[in-house]
Amino acid sequence: MVERLKRWLPWFKTLLGVGLLLIVILQVDWGDLVGYLRDADPAWMILGGAVVLLGLLVKAVRWGVLLHSFNVKVAPPKVLEAYITGQALNILLPARGGEFARFGLISAEKSHLLPETASSIVVEKSLDVLALGALVGFLFLALPANTGTDALGTILPRLGGLFI
Repeated sequence: MVERLKRWLPWFKTLLGVGLLLIVILQVDWGDLVGYLRDADPAWMILGGAVVLLGLLVKAVRWGVLLHSFNVKVAPPKVLEAYITGQALNILLPARGGEFARFGLISAEKSHLLPETASSIVVEKSLDVLALGALVGFLFLALPANTGTDALGTILPRLGGLFI
């Protein structure tokens, strides 16, 4: 049973990924997308993509360090795979479903370390919330006193999206 599951799981994950990608592609307004891309500055697009990838890498390394501190020894490529898979699923699934995927991918290899793996995710998400709080605090100190609530109401949710 386990052998059969190990043999079919990569195919299932690939088909699921292709299916979800097709669902997203079918909902794209290609005319609008081409217009937006034509108007975009390529340098900013490249810089934005690089910053996103660097952020994912840094957060995956941070989670790997946390896993290691909880004595969950996982190879860095597996940590990166689980982290990126979790982030992708967080975009698609409600209620932070990607965190459960991360947990499942790591605990599939380290089933005797379930509490430690779950704890590392809780600590990692707590660090995200602390970083968001520090950034909000910095904004309140850095923004001029006469900044209207409209500006804060616009800036804060966008910054929150960076961390959640």
